[in-house]
This record gives sequence, C-alpha cells and structure tokens, in this order.
Amino acid sequence: MHRAATDHRRGFSLLEMSLVVIITAILAMLAAPSLSVMGEARHAAAADEVERILLDARARALAAGRPVGVRIDVPAQTLETIEILNAGDLPGAATDPLGQPSPAVHLGSLFPGATLDAVSVHAPGSDGATIWFAFDGTPQARTGTGSLVGALATDATLSLSGGRTLTIHAGSGAITR
Repeated sequence: MHRAATDHRRGFSLLEMSLVVIITAILAMLAAPSLSVMGEARHAAAADEVERILLDARARALAAGRPVGVRIDVPAQTLETIEILNAGDLPGAATDPLGQPSPAVHLGSLFPGATLDAVSVHAPGSDGATIWFAFDGTPQARTGTGSLVGALATDATLSLSGGRTLTIHAGSGAITR
C-alpha cells in the first residue's frame, strides 16, 4: 500500500497564538507588583540588618566596658564591627563569641538592590565614617586611629536606599528610624 501524498501536520491558529499572548500578558501584569514588594522588603531588611549591627556594637561596648564601633564604608557598601582592646591600641576587628574576627558585612551581597547612601557623623577631628560607642553605650567621636575626640554633640545618621534613615542619638546612644 502506498501512503497518500498529503501530510496532515497541523500548526497553531492565529486565535490560539493570540490567547497564549493574552494569558502571558495577564500573568506578567500580576507578577509586576510582587516584584516591587520584594524590592521594598529587601530595603526594609537591609535597614533591619544595619540597625542590628549598630545595636550589637552598642551591646558589646556595654558588656565589655571598652569602645566598640561600626566602621561604615559607603563606596564599598560594607559595615565592620571594630573595637579597641586596651587604651592606646589601634582599632581592630571585633571578635565573635568563639574568638574569631567578625567579618565585614557587604550589604549588597545580602540584600541586592539595597544600598548605604550616606553616613553623617558631625564631630571635629573624627573620621566621620565610624560610629563609636563608649563603655556606657553613649556614642563617641574618635579619630581614624581610635583616639578619643569626645562625646558626640549631635545625632549621627545613616541614610539607606528606599528612603530609610537610622539615627544614633547623641545623648543616649539610642538607635531609631
């Protein structure tokens, strides 16, 4: 027997293709708001992490009875907890409970799209990029080598993406948004 010369391959009709395009467009429109919600959540989580790092540094200063700071590098987008172990020592990386140096936290790696926009520590003689806490939890101004300049006279602020701002209050060391 011989097969018929006609082959009955069937393609998609214009109606079927139009339905697929319409359904895909509807799904894309439904997904777009959730992407913006995810970005907003990343900005909020980044602010939470920066606040946690500052609160941890303050708690370390209170617990250890020595200066502990958070060095903030805006261009590199990193935060590093540092401490001065003995009077006259240079600041060094703070250690974790196991005695290991605490690593710097890279904000962009943890929270893609979230950024540290600015740090404002107004104190003559301070390095302007480190928030220091004294043994009693109050914020201090120190030079880049860790020498005490004095207590902060004005609040320090950190600006983050998403319009978030953290304030370290000069008199108490309290951290608010």
